[in-house]
Amino acid sequence: MSDDLTYVHMQWEWMDPQLVVISILVALVTAMLAVHVCTRAQRTAPGPRRTGMAAAGVLLLGGGIWSMHFIGMQAFTPCAAGTFSILHSALSALPSLLAAGVVVHTLLLQQAQWWRVLLSGVALGLGVASMHFWGMFASDAAYLMHHAPKGLLLALGLGLAMALFSVVLYRRMQSVGARPMLITLVSGGVMGATTASMHYIAMDAIYILVGQGDSEAGARRCTGPP
Repeated sequence: MSDDLTYVHMQWEWMDPQLVVISILVALVTAMLAVHVCTRAQRTAPGPRRTGMAAAGVLLLGGGIWSMHFIGMQAFTPCAAGTFSILHSALSALPSLLAAGVVVHTLLLQQAQWWRVLLSGVALGLGVASMHFWGMFASDAAYLMHHAPKGLLLALGLGLAMALFSVVLYRRMQSVGARPMLITLVSGGVMGATTASMHYIAMDAIYILVGQGDSEAGARRCTGPP
């Protein structure tokens, strides 16, 4: 790295608060809808209707993760001021869709062994994380960014824990006879919060490359005009 360059910690002033709120709402609503569809599909006889509902659940959960991320990226001025690779942006949806497929399959089971619940929780956590960092790579501002290891580990650890908790919560609430709407709101809410919290904790771990000795001006060059 050149002597006249340095890393500056990400500033929350560089975030568009309206887009941040929208991204969080998208994560929550799509996850709740996915859980709602799964609770209905679980009570539907096997056949095309059930298969279609399962596919809708996968698209809602996986697509919600992907959509939340890119709305959050548009909220972050260094990325919003640049461009995204269409190829990598599209391919970054694969981890979230694959993870969503594992989760939906587990949610549809009448009874799920502990290892299936564990697998689906880990798959969801890793799917969210993989989608996030692949999506970050799609931005042409990615080369300016460095993640602090502690913040990165915190985001990954919390994401995995919350993802697993959301699946365990779904199975537990069903086992005690909770109403489907309550399961949708609580378990789906935790799933959505998993995506949003992992995303923004990882964002807080970002350091951006700017001109040394002129950090504020360098940050303005990265983030665009105030």
